[in-house]
Amino acid sequence: MPASEFPISIRFTGPRFKTSGVPIQDLGETLITIQRMVYKTYFIQQKHSFKKAVPSDAERKLLALEIGERKRGSDIYQFIWQALQLMDSIPIDFTDLVTQLTASMIIVNSGRIWDVVSRPRKRPTDLLAIALYNEMEELADRVGKAGGIQRIEITMEGSRRPIVIDASTKAEIKNAKRDAKISKTRQRLEGDVIAPHTIGEDYATVRVGMERIKVHLKTKTLFRKMMHELDERPTARLAFSGFPRLMIDFSPDRFVEFFADKVGPVNSA
Repeated sequence: MPASEFPISIRFTGPRFKTSGVPIQDLGETLITIQRMVYKTYFIQQKHSFKKAVPSDAERKLLALEIGERKRGSDIYQFIWQALQLMDSIPIDFTDLVTQLTASMIIVNSGRIWDVVSRPRKRPTDLLAIALYNEMEELADRVGKAGGIQRIEITMEGSRRPIVIDASTKAEIKNAKRDAKISKTRQRLEGDVIAPHTIGEDYATVRVGMERIKVHLKTKTLFRKMMHELDERPTARLAFSGFPRLMIDFSPDRFVEFFADKVGPVNSA
């Protein structure tokens, strides 16, 4: 089969792969991660969905990858679309899907994820990059572990160069979470104060729907104002004003930390 017919190829490199293959756990987790990335790309591209990508049975059959060929030269796996072997007509453009997947993977791998998270108007490629961050982190976790993988090269159809994950890019991907940015847009947060941190007088846990948000109060004076509003009640619904800490999350508006400089009853401005 010509190389161009392989939409995705993965090469694992490391000294041990001259004589042996990648351990099953590392290989299996890598293949599952790549398949999940395909699902997410499809959901963003076809359904414009930013919720959890759970494909139907029909979509799983349509999007399934299978190993088309394996080579030695380190350890190389080349994939084909199973649907092309089983279906007479394909309702989506696989080439376009791979192109969008490639662009979003490059954003994460090049350390530009916070550029797109902070962007007010996000393109489909930006949203997909945010959605794929966890998968890219999982791929990076395979490097430098007991399995002996020193480098992963992912070659996508139509790309001249592979996407390379090594010790350096692994560090960039992993460190991105530690470099979380504060939103520049002021927001109002309403929720039930359920656990004020009275020892440090610096934050409170606030329930907003199903989420638990850690709300940092700017000053002890502000914390005490919150406690005054809470009074003797075990919980109270209050309104906070401030700035959320952005997250690299499939839902781009989600956050679990908030920095408040104002607090009051829910009917306050």
